Amino acid sequence: MRTEQARRNRRLGQMVMLAWLLTAAMAASAQAVQGDAGAAGAGFALKQLWAISDTTDGSVALRPGNPAIDAADGSTPVEAMRFSEAQEWARQKSYVLGASQSKSQVAYELSRAALSGLLPSVEIRVGAGHETSTPSSRLDTLTGQPLPTSSQSRGEAYAVLSQPLFDLAAVAELRRARSAHRASLADEVGVRGDLGYELTASYFGAIEASLALKLTQNQLDRLNRLWNWVSSRADAGGASVADRERIRARMLSAQASVEDATAQLTQAGLSLRRLTGVAPHAVVLPDAEDAPGIASLEDALTLVSSGNAAVVTAMANEETAREERRAQLARFSPTVKFELSNSKSKNSGGIMGWKEDKRAMVILSMPLFSGGGDYFRQRAALARQEQYAFERQEAERSARHGLEVAFNGLTLARQKIDSLRHQAQAQARVVQAFDAQLNAASRNLLDVFDAYQQYHQSQMDLLRTCVQAILLNHQVLRLTGQWRVAEAGTDTKE
Repeated sequence: MRTEQARRNRRLGQMVMLAWLLTAAMAASAQAVQGDAGAAGAGFALKQLWAISDTTDGSVALRPGNPAIDAADGSTPVEAMRFSEAQEWARQKSYVLGASQSKSQVAYELSRAALSGLLPSVEIRVGAGHETSTPSSRLDTLTGQPLPTSSQSRGEAYAVLSQPLFDLAAVAELRRARSAHRASLADEVGVRGDLGYELTASYFGAIEASLALKLTQNQLDRLNRLWNWVSSRADAGGASVADRERIRARMLSAQASVEDATAQLTQAGLSLRRLTGVAPHAVVLPDAEDAPGIASLEDALTLVSSGNAAVVTAMANEETAREERRAQLARFSPTVKFELSNSKSKNSGGIMGWKEDKRAMVILSMPLFSGGGDYFRQRAALARQEQYAFERQEAERSARHGLEVAFNGLTLARQKIDSLRHQAQAQARVVQAFDAQLNAASRNLLDVFDAYQQYHQSQMDLLRTCVQAILLNHQVLRLTGQWRVAEAGTDTKE
């Protein structure tokens, strides 16, 4: 009973000591936290990842202890890969982006084709065959009267130059084609943004898996040292067999966690290879100073209508449908064009020899009725315009909601990272102090074990929260279209 009460008192003392260390650390850095309140959450999270990696160049190994990369799948082995390099390789290897670019090229070529409706056109026609004329233009040599019928070979050559002067339908079709091209470009930007976010998740997922393996291995090493110490004490009668087995069970659990972390690292590396076509030995953490960000939710909301790819695409599609409807209406308007023609005919009407006609004419055409198809095409274009208007409104609402969620998550992540950082620092000092007391045989081993567990858990929570903050920040950039500015700045610097 006294032993149990003493153990409770020791645990209570440990909790009081940890709370005191946390309070002191938070008070000492309160001013610093307030000064960093306006900094981008991603930059702050990257600083913590640099601290966890504990490297001078920011490199994070993807296959620690493994030999050269097996590039049997066609991946290119590289020693280390930077984030900007991963972005470029992902754009080069993405089939989805390639299809989107081809779609934009199709729309561009169609817009150039629509321009031809307003440009001059030249037509040449040549024919040869047999002709029967009734009555014939040939005269009877005896009576001097036209022959009732005549048969002769016929040949003709026709050339005409035509230039539209007034054609609302051609103008509307050109505007519709250009709007469709703008819509395809906006859709391509959206595909690039989705690819960038997928790459960011894969890249930092690999970093998280590698650092998680490192932290888990450190925890296993600590438990191994504790196991050796407990085993030696148990053999000498200074510790119970139950305590030794409890530590052994935790050590085996940590070993299983290391194996799980290794498998997750392998999976993350495969995902990164799939996106980039490159098999790196290591990836490099971006500089914290280069992390882009948007200052406030209000600033982000103002960028939705002009930067969000889904909104811009829906707006362009809506404009395309509007121009299509105008093109259908313009089909009922008259067209005026100028024609310059030259025609030659051989044996025409029975008159032997060549005949030539030259004309310069202004032609007015007025469509009256085409079976009602134009009317229903107008209604279809109007319905399509309403469809894209609803899609634009839904895209705006989804983007605004996504920004609110992302900024709320960034704020919470920023606060949580700061708390977890201080907590991990305080628990590191507790672990260091308990290790010293354990070596002096003045600290209960279960207290040490609990300190190990809390220290490891705070490190893992800090790692996950940092990666979550980085992904949330990129989600904000994707929803506002500012990822293009961020990528351009990164590419220019590197």
